[in-house]
This record gives sequence, structure tokens and C-alpha cells, in this order.
Amino acid sequence: MTINGGTVSGGLHGIVPTNFQSIYLDAAPSAYAINGVVITGAAQNGVLVEDSPSNTNGSTVTAMVTGNCSIMAASRRVRDGADARATVINNRLRS
Repeated sequence: MTINGGTVSGGLHGIVPTNFQSIYLDAAPSAYAINGVVITGAAQNGVLVEDSPSNTNGSTVTAMVTGNCSIMAASRRVRDGADARATVINNRLRS
């Protein structure tokens, strides 16, 4: 999945690539590109790449955050869990 440009405002987390969703359950291994997005006002994390403890198939989740994203949130944490990977280059990260 690719997110190009735009603004994400408010909420608990700005953008959450994950390998589990309560409606669809386990995801296949997946990769996300977050490019040139402005993320503001997230109460916790601007970007949270989540290896969900609910995932049972061992799938990985990977995100590349690039293209001068601007992340202004309480935290910039970008990875959570052993099967989560994040690459962050050429951005403005502020908390």
C-alpha cells in the first residue's frame, strides 16, 4: 500500500501499518510506503508499524517513511514488535 501526500490529523495514532485487524484477522506479509504525508496532533504515535500480538501466522509488516514527511505527535515511534520493520529517511520528525 502506498500513501502519497495529504494530511492526517488527530486520533490516537496517525498511520498504523499492521499485520492484524480485528475484522479481517491475520494479514499476509505486507509493505507500506508513506511518502510526503503531514501527520499532526496524534495523541500517541505519528507512525506505528505494528507487529500485533494477536497475529498468529508470523507475517511481517514493513513501512518506509520518506519524501519529507512531517510528523508532529506526542511520539514518533515507528516500530513495535519483532516482525515489524521501518525505514525512515529524509523527513522532519518533531514531538
